[in-house]
Amino acid sequence: MFRTQQRRLTVVAVAFALCTLALAAVTTDEAALDSSDSRAYVRIALNLLRYGEFHDSGQLSQDRAAGLLSTYSRRAPGYPLYLAAVFANSSGARSLSGEYVSDPACEPGAPLRRRVQRATSTIVAATVAGTFLATFAFTAHWPVSVAAGLLCLMLLPASIHELLAAFLLLGHAVLAALTWRRPRVLTGLASGLALGLLVLTKAIFQYWLVAIALVCAVALWREGGRRQALRPAFAAMVIMACAVTLPWMTRNAIQAGHFGISGRDGELLAIRAEYG
Repeated sequence: MFRTQQRRLTVVAVAFALCTLALAAVTTDEAALDSSDSRAYVRIALNLLRYGEFHDSGQLSQDRAAGLLSTYSRRAPGYPLYLAAVFANSSGARSLSGEYVSDPACEPGAPLRRRVQRATSTIVAATVAGTFLATFAFTAHWPVSVAAGLLCLMLLPASIHELLAAFLLLGHAVLAALTWRRPRVLTGLASGLALGLLVLTKAIFQYWLVAIALVCAVALWREGGRRQALRPAFAAMVIMACAVTLPWMTRNAIQAGHFGISGRDGELLAIRAEYG
């Protein structure tokens, strides 16, 4: 009993240590929102808060009054929704333009940028600690687990958008592995939810929706002895992922004539093909 408790305490201690390292090593600063892509995401987030409209227009009310607005589908919705949640209940989000929020030299936008920094620090800490705990859960090997946590800390991207995607990818992968190891509908639902949010955040992962369904089908075919236990858990994963993503894809199909997460799907594939 004592040794078991000691091991648990050690796990928690190492996890907290990695969290502390992650929080101390966060590389994002107030310039993290100051890029062409980031400024567009900030404008969308502010428009969602002020007008309930998913659009990157910098003068949305005037464009709407002039009848110049068309359905916007170029960006995936996950990251703007994350920023909108971070900005919520802040007076600056209702009064400042996107350029002021993104510009690190603009003092009135500093509170909003600091909010993003704090939220990002939490995501980094959760990702690093989650990597360590997941590795230990599957290997029960301390050196490998600590190395995995530290490697995650060193390799995490600086982009907030990419950090959010990395966190969701980790959650989906770990929960999918747990679903395979010990099939449960609840675990499958959680993995599908993480996958759906990942797809909404990073459009390139929409192709994994088809792949994961095929992987589940092959696994069910090969694992005849476990099929009865795996089938409901796998079905829950796929159905949840589709339930999260299909409404947005259908919205784009109806309003923008493009069935997909973003209007840049072909462009994204070309970029991946060129740079790997």
